[in-house]
Amino acid sequence: MAAPGDRNSTSLRAILTQAKPQISCMKYTASKNTIGRWPLPKHDGIAEWSEFNLESLVESYGHILNREGPGGILAPDPPNNKIEISKVNHIRLLIEWNSRVIDMAQKFTKESLGIDTGVSLLNDVTTHDGSTRARIRTEPAKGAPAVDHVIALDDHPLTNLVVGLVKSHSRFPASVVVDNSHLTTTDQMWALGQLANLCHTAKTRYGYIMTDHALVACRYTIFKDPTYRFGRFKVALMPVPWSKRGPEQLTTDLALWWLCMLAASAPHNRSTLEHEMVPINKWEVKYYDDGRGWVRRHKYSGYEEPTKAPSPPPYETPAPDDVAGNAALFMAAVGGFNVQEDFDPNPPPIPGQPADLAQSYQHNPADVVVAYDGQGLSFDVANKGQDYSLNFDVANEGQDYVFNFDAANEGEDFDFNI
Repeated sequence: MAAPGDRNSTSLRAILTQAKPQISCMKYTASKNTIGRWPLPKHDGIAEWSEFNLESLVESYGHILNREGPGGILAPDPPNNKIEISKVNHIRLLIEWNSRVIDMAQKFTKESLGIDTGVSLLNDVTTHDGSTRARIRTEPAKGAPAVDHVIALDDHPLTNLVVGLVKSHSRFPASVVVDNSHLTTTDQMWALGQLANLCHTAKTRYGYIMTDHALVACRYTIFKDPTYRFGRFKVALMPVPWSKRGPEQLTTDLALWWLCMLAASAPHNRSTLEHEMVPINKWEVKYYDDGRGWVRRHKYSGYEEPTKAPSPPPYETPAPDDVAGNAALFMAAVGGFNVQEDFDPNPPPIPGQPADLAQSYQHNPADVVVAYDGQGLSFDVANKGQDYSLNFDVANEGQDYVFNFDAANEGEDFDFNI
């Protein structure tokens, strides 16, 4: 990976992990968090977002972050490489930095890495001097809730990705809130409720609280509540200190870029509904018959890499009254036998007893498989003199099957078509 200062070549990861301006924070008074018509937290609704870490990020998005491109695109430093904060509004200087970082990342991704979806980002901020104000553009301007940062896709319909809110560290000490969520004060709770309302309004599960110490990444689940009209929420949060830097650290710049990528991956990945929540380190194993074979695919980034075929689940002996149903489940789990419709539909054997195949026809493999009890299929003396044809289709390639033929079957013909 190129060093952050290398002007000939660099990577998005190097850009998003370079040292940021130091914060010079003077002592100031911060008013209490406002109480509004916002969702309330559910019982035990505040938790650490444990999978929001550098390992999960690099594993799923490292193929983009580590690609090198031409250098020269580096975040601009403010005067004297220092940000002075003497009141709450000055924290918006950090929001302004965040905005420039997102613009820079988008430019590098398009121009240097050649990755362009054809849809641009809208990146609105409320400035520290109040000269411009961000708003959720999917809502009417009149009466719209106050917000400090809105990142959206400039598409039709417009798609909000991430919303940001400024709070004083003294009023919202994120690490304390995460480590002692059961002791969360009303003041701290209302800060989370305010962001929950913004996420609900913007129709995205991702938001962040910017303090004069850290960027607090948040993922919300919103619930309707018949006893409280504004609903309730669960939130997973991870504080990322502003001072973190270097390619081996999860920095605030990386964290914000990651939130944008998660939100932009698919509409259901922005939903605040609980049944659509998927962990951000979730992978699925798939098989492709185009030569790729078995791969694992990340649920958000879509990144794929080769992997081993999954092991079939262990067979569980079914209850006597559910033999056929259990056989079908087992057969589906391991890939399925080649069942023919013209097989004789005789009752299947009972697990633990020999399979009674003393008939001059092929048995339905769905009947045969239920006799499998971990020791193989057993053909006893009742089967003497019979020919057996078991057909295992291509879906079972690579599977191991154990068959036990006792002495009574000596000299018989068994035809296995694998």
